[in-house]
Amino acid sequence: MPTRAPRTTFEVMRRGVLLLVLAALGVPAAAAPSVSGAPIAVTRASGGIDLISPAGKRVASLTAHRGWIDSDPDWSPDGARIAFSRTTNGYRSFQVFVMRADGTHVRRLTNGRFDMRPAWSPDGRWIAYQSVDGIRLVHPDGTGNRLVPGTERAASDPSWTREGRLAFSWHAEIEQDWPASCRRVVELCGWVVTSRLDGSHRQGVVRGREARWSPDGRRVVYTLPDGGVGVAWASGAAHRMISHGHEPDWSPDGTQIVFTRMGDDEWSDSIWVMNHDGSGAHRIRVGAATAAWRPR
Repeated sequence: MPTRAPRTTFEVMRRGVLLLVLAALGVPAAAAPSVSGAPIAVTRASGGIDLISPAGKRVASLTAHRGWIDSDPDWSPDGARIAFSRTTNGYRSFQVFVMRADGTHVRRLTNGRFDMRPAWSPDGRWIAYQSVDGIRLVHPDGTGNRLVPGTERAASDPSWTREGRLAFSWHAEIEQDWPASCRRVVELCGWVVTSRLDGSHRQGVVRGREARWSPDGRRVVYTLPDGGVGVAWASGAAHRMISHGHEPDWSPDGTQIVFTRMGDDEWSDSIWVMNHDGSGAHRIRVGAATAAWRPR
């Protein structure tokens, strides 16, 4: 690596958080560059956010409030912070919050009725989230909140390509609920689409929802229209189902995928890990969902 300037206070804090996590995982400090022990943030059935190891061992409970429900964790690109959704009134409203990776310095970013499913941009400048208005963008400090034009009411599940294009699911609900406009193929209803931040230059990628791009940007993993984890090239080519489940995410080195399988209720939902080709699938945690693997 090139020579770096002296560490800033923020870098020192970030390094300290990483070392604390690694210590909890039993990984020595010298192994910090390795991704094998990178923790996974999950939503536990009781409504808080935990960190678990790739083997499923609980590393830490980041949030726990009686009557509050936190979900949809998403890591900042540097792994120092986590954005998430919170409801404090029994699902009557949700807002987006941000906290440090150790669960401290929790800050509310939004004030809408149903603000959820945050997704951090690759450069760390924006957090996209789903609202009743459509997909909105906000800076991690809570400023600059704005609606992405053309996403009103029909867009959900935001994410980002590695090149920084916004991605979202367009009319992800079942076909029977689609509006008449969806009869036109060019509408891309039921697809994961990408666009510029102003909503222009929209392109279809794959039919499905909940897409996540691999660390190298070459592949996309997503949930198929009728359920199941699919994988394709970033162009959408060579798409195929590789496992049962939904809400997939990549490991930091792109060799594995973490995903959720639904049970009869939230207490029997489970987290699974498999190789990028679908082989070696195994359950690592029961009573948890919506997993997000910490980036490098």
